[in-house]
Amino acid sequence: MQSKIIKHPEITITLKKDFYGIFDKNLKELFKETGISYFAHQLIENYRIPNHKVSSFYTNEDWQEIYWNKFWNNDPVEKIAHKSAGKNGMSLTSWQICDPTSECMEARISTCNVRDGLFMAFSHPSGIIENYTFAWEKFDFSLIDHRTISKLQNFIRPIRQAHHQSFTNKELD
Repeated sequence: MQSKIIKHPEITITLKKDFYGIFDKNLKELFKETGISYFAHQLIENYRIPNHKVSSFYTNEDWQEIYWNKFWNNDPVEKIAHKSAGKNGMSLTSWQICDPTSECMEARISTCNVRDGLFMAFSHPSGIIENYTFAWEKFDFSLIDHRTISKLQNFIRPIRQAHHQSFTNKELD
């Protein structure tokens, strides 16, 4: 499966559809072990500067299409998290502190069949913003311990490496 390109006047988005086959087994295992039911990873070059670029991988392909065609410029979670990451170098944002009644949040929750999620964003010195989203249909704090965090870290590493490599044509630092 090939990547798909979506172009808007201000932004070019590459949907990493090729990642589904590569990481499908690991995703299913992660979801089973952690209760996570949705994952997304994005790399953004020149955030909010005209003609910026995004490389995007979502585990819910329907939501990815809806998001990048309708909500990409009107997402309360994205705006809060990326503003904070730009200012502080990193952010961790719960969906619950954003506007849960926004059209974007309601569509995300409904389309992805989730109730809550966490959005993490990091600002790299190279000018790239990297973010992750983890979401749950039913969040169970007892599933989040040091072993789960270690599993998440081990799961993220190859996706991060492959995604960064395909976006920048460089190895991840």
